[in-house]
Amino acid sequence: MSDFLPEEYKIPTESRYMKFVEGANTFRILGSFLEKTAIMGYVYWITDENKNRKPVRVKMGIGIPTENFEEDTRTGELQLPRHFWALPVYNWNEKRIQILEITQKTVLNAILVLSRNKKWGDPKQYDITVSRDDSTGKTAYSVMPEPKEELPKEVTETYKKTYINMNALFDGTDPFRENIYPDTVNG
Repeated sequence: MSDFLPEEYKIPTESRYMKFVEGANTFRILGSFLEKTAIMGYVYWITDENKNRKPVRVKMGIGIPTENFEEDTRTGELQLPRHFWALPVYNWNEKRIQILEITQKTVLNAILVLSRNKKWGDPKQYDITVSRDDSTGKTAYSVMPEPKEELPKEVTETYKKTYINMNALFDGTDPFRENIYPDTVNG
Protein backbone atom coordinates (compact mmCIF):
# COMPACT_ATOMS: atom_id res chain seq x y z
CA MET A 1 0.00 0.00 0.00
CA SER A 2 1.19 3.49 -0.71
CA ASP A 3 0.79 6.78 1.12
CA PHE A 4 -1.02 8.27 -1.88
CA LEU A 5 -4.72 7.60 -1.07
CA PRO A 6 -6.61 6.39 2.00
CA GLU A 7 -7.21 2.64 1.85
CA GLU A 8 -11.00 3.02 2.04
CA TYR A 9 -11.14 5.52 -0.89
CA LYS A 10 -13.40 4.63 -3.83
CA ILE A 11 -14.00 6.68 -6.95
CA PRO A 12 -17.54 8.05 -6.54
CA THR A 13 -20.19 7.21 -9.06
CA GLU A 14 -22.69 9.69 -10.42
CA SER A 15 -25.21 7.04 -11.40
CA ARG A 16 -28.70 7.27 -10.01
CA TYR A 17 -29.02 3.51 -10.47
CA MET A 18 -27.60 0.89 -8.14
CA LYS A 19 -26.04 -2.21 -9.69
CA PHE A 20 -24.80 -5.23 -7.81
CA VAL A 21 -21.00 -5.23 -7.96
CA GLU A 22 -18.59 -7.97 -6.92
CA GLY A 23 -18.60 -8.24 -3.12
CA ALA A 24 -21.05 -6.81 -0.58
CA ASN A 25 -23.81 -4.43 -1.69
CA THR A 26 -25.70 -3.01 1.29
CA PHE A 27 -28.89 -1.01 0.85
CA ARG A 28 -32.14 -0.02 2.52
CA ILE A 29 -35.36 -0.29 0.55
CA LEU A 30 -37.21 3.03 0.76
CA GLY A 31 -40.35 2.41 -1.29
CA SER A 32 -43.04 -0.23 -1.49
CA PHE A 33 -45.42 -1.71 -4.04
CA LEU A 34 -48.48 -1.01 -1.91
CA GLU A 35 -47.49 2.66 -1.53
CA LYS A 36 -46.88 2.79 -5.32
CA THR A 37 -43.31 3.97 -4.77
CA ALA A 38 -41.92 0.74 -6.27
CA ILE A 39 -42.88 -1.09 -9.45
CA MET A 40 -42.73 -4.58 -10.86
CA GLY A 41 -43.17 -6.05 -14.28
CA TYR A 42 -41.15 -7.59 -17.09
CA VAL A 43 -38.07 -6.24 -18.84
CA TYR A 44 -36.52 -7.18 -22.15
CA TRP A 45 -33.93 -5.53 -24.37
CA ILE A 46 -34.17 -4.22 -27.91
CA THR A 47 -31.61 -2.76 -30.29
CA ASP A 48 -32.73 0.51 -31.86
CA GLU A 49 -31.97 1.79 -35.37
CA ASN A 50 -28.67 3.28 -34.10
CA LYS A 51 -27.54 -0.14 -32.80
CA ASN A 52 -28.02 0.97 -29.17
CA ARG A 53 -29.47 -1.57 -26.75
CA LYS A 54 -32.12 -0.30 -24.40
CA PRO A 55 -34.47 -1.88 -21.88
CA VAL A 56 -38.21 -2.06 -22.43
CA ARG A 57 -40.28 -2.50 -19.28
CA VAL A 58 -43.92 -3.54 -19.23
CA LYS A 59 -46.39 -3.79 -16.39
CA MET A 60 -47.59 -7.12 -15.08
CA GLY A 61 -50.36 -8.64 -17.20
CA ILE A 62 -49.42 -6.82 -20.42
CA GLY A 63 -48.77 -9.11 -23.38
CA ILE A 64 -45.46 -8.80 -25.23
CA PRO A 65 -45.30 -9.87 -28.89
CA THR A 66 -42.51 -12.42 -29.37
CA GLU A 67 -41.22 -10.54 -32.45
CA ASN A 68 -39.91 -7.96 -29.96
CA PHE A 69 -37.50 -10.48 -28.42
CA GLU A 70 -33.89 -10.60 -29.55
CA GLU A 71 -31.94 -13.79 -30.13
CA ASP A 72 -29.16 -14.75 -27.77
CA THR A 73 -25.97 -14.49 -29.85
CA ARG A 74 -24.50 -17.55 -28.10
CA THR A 75 -27.45 -19.94 -28.29
CA GLY A 76 -29.67 -18.50 -31.03
CA GLU A 77 -32.67 -18.81 -28.69
CA LEU A 78 -35.03 -15.93 -27.97
CA GLN A 79 -34.15 -13.85 -24.92
CA LEU A 80 -37.37 -13.94 -22.94
CA PRO A 81 -38.46 -11.09 -20.68
CA ARG A 82 -37.31 -11.22 -17.08
CA HIS A 83 -39.48 -10.38 -14.09
CA PHE A 84 -38.18 -7.31 -12.25
CA TRP A 85 -38.72 -5.14 -9.22
CA ALA A 86 -37.57 -1.52 -9.34
CA LEU A 87 -37.26 0.17 -5.97
CA PRO A 88 -35.86 3.37 -4.52
CA VAL A 89 -33.05 2.44 -2.14
CA TYR A 90 -30.41 4.06 0.00
CA ASN A 91 -27.11 2.57 -1.18
CA TRP A 92 -24.79 2.50 1.84
CA ASN A 93 -21.75 1.81 -0.37
CA GLU A 94 -22.38 5.00 -2.39
CA LYS A 95 -24.06 6.91 0.45
CA ARG A 96 -26.89 8.06 -1.81
CA ILE A 97 -30.44 7.39 -2.91
CA GLN A 98 -30.66 5.35 -6.10
CA ILE A 99 -33.03 3.11 -8.01
CA LEU A 100 -32.30 -0.60 -7.82
CA GLU A 101 -33.77 -2.90 -10.46
CA ILE A 102 -33.68 -6.53 -9.35
CA THR A 103 -34.09 -9.34 -11.88
CA GLN A 104 -32.05 -12.04 -10.12
CA LYS A 105 -34.46 -14.73 -8.88
CA THR A 106 -32.17 -15.61 -5.95
CA VAL A 107 -32.39 -12.03 -4.68
CA LEU A 108 -36.11 -11.60 -5.42
CA ASN A 109 -36.98 -14.85 -3.63
CA ALA A 110 -34.85 -14.04 -0.59
CA ILE A 111 -36.43 -10.59 -0.13
CA LEU A 112 -39.90 -12.08 -0.65
CA VAL A 113 -39.23 -14.71 2.04
CA LEU A 114 -37.86 -12.08 4.45
CA SER A 115 -40.84 -9.78 3.88
CA ARG A 116 -43.28 -12.60 4.71
CA ASN A 117 -41.35 -13.75 7.77
CA LYS A 118 -42.97 -12.56 11.04
CA LYS A 119 -39.60 -11.76 12.60
CA TRP A 120 -38.27 -9.73 9.66
CA GLY A 121 -41.33 -8.35 7.86
CA ASP A 122 -41.19 -5.05 5.97
CA PRO A 123 -37.73 -4.71 4.37
CA LYS A 124 -37.93 -0.93 4.80
CA GLN A 125 -37.15 -1.61 8.48
CA TYR A 126 -33.69 -3.12 7.98
CA ASP A 127 -30.73 -3.10 5.62
CA ILE A 128 -30.09 -5.90 3.18
CA THR A 129 -26.68 -7.01 1.96
CA VAL A 130 -26.53 -8.76 -1.38
CA SER A 131 -23.15 -10.35 -1.98
CA ARG A 132 -22.16 -10.98 -5.57
CA ASP A 133 -19.52 -13.61 -6.27
CA ASP A 134 -18.04 -13.95 -9.77
CA SER A 135 -15.05 -16.10 -8.73
CA THR A 136 -16.32 -19.38 -10.18
CA GLY A 137 -17.07 -18.01 -13.65
CA LYS A 138 -20.80 -18.10 -12.91
CA THR A 139 -22.28 -15.21 -10.94
CA ALA A 140 -23.82 -16.21 -7.60
CA TYR A 141 -25.77 -14.04 -5.17
CA SER A 142 -26.42 -14.41 -1.47
CA VAL A 143 -28.76 -12.23 0.59
CA MET A 144 -28.34 -11.34 4.25
CA PRO A 145 -30.64 -9.10 6.30
CA GLU A 146 -28.99 -6.78 8.82
CA PRO A 147 -30.44 -6.13 12.30
CA LYS A 148 -33.46 -3.81 12.31
CA GLU A 149 -32.67 -0.18 13.03
CA GLU A 150 -33.96 3.30 12.26
CA LEU A 151 -32.64 5.07 9.20
CA PRO A 152 -30.63 8.18 10.00
CA LYS A 153 -32.89 11.23 9.91
CA GLU A 154 -30.82 12.86 7.15
CA VAL A 155 -31.46 9.86 4.84
CA THR A 156 -35.22 10.02 5.52
CA GLU A 157 -35.27 13.78 4.90
CA THR A 158 -33.26 13.47 1.70
CA TYR A 159 -35.61 10.77 0.42
CA LYS A 160 -38.65 12.94 1.14
CA LYS A 161 -37.08 15.78 -0.88
CA THR A 162 -36.01 13.56 -3.79
CA TYR A 163 -38.41 13.40 -6.71
CA ILE A 164 -38.62 9.82 -8.00
CA ASN A 165 -41.36 8.65 -10.36
CA MET A 166 -40.89 4.93 -10.73
CA ASN A 167 -43.60 4.65 -13.43
CA ALA A 168 -41.40 6.67 -15.79
CA LEU A 169 -39.34 3.49 -16.24
CA PHE A 170 -42.28 1.99 -18.14
CA ASP A 171 -42.07 4.85 -20.66
CA GLY A 172 -38.29 4.75 -20.87
CA THR A 173 -38.09 8.27 -19.43
CA ASP A 174 -36.12 9.69 -16.52
CA PRO A 175 -37.73 8.82 -13.16
CA PHE A 176 -35.93 11.77 -11.58
CA ARG A 177 -37.52 14.33 -13.95
CA GLU A 178 -40.56 16.03 -12.44
CA ASN A 179 -44.14 16.30 -13.70
CA ILE A 180 -44.36 13.07 -15.67
CA TYR A 181 -46.70 11.20 -13.30
CA PRO A 182 -47.26 13.53 -10.36
CA ASP A 183 -49.52 11.05 -8.54
CA THR A 184 -46.87 8.32 -8.12
CA VAL A 185 -43.93 9.99 -6.41
CA ASN A 186 -42.36 9.18 -3.09
CA GLY A 187 -43.08 10.97 0.18
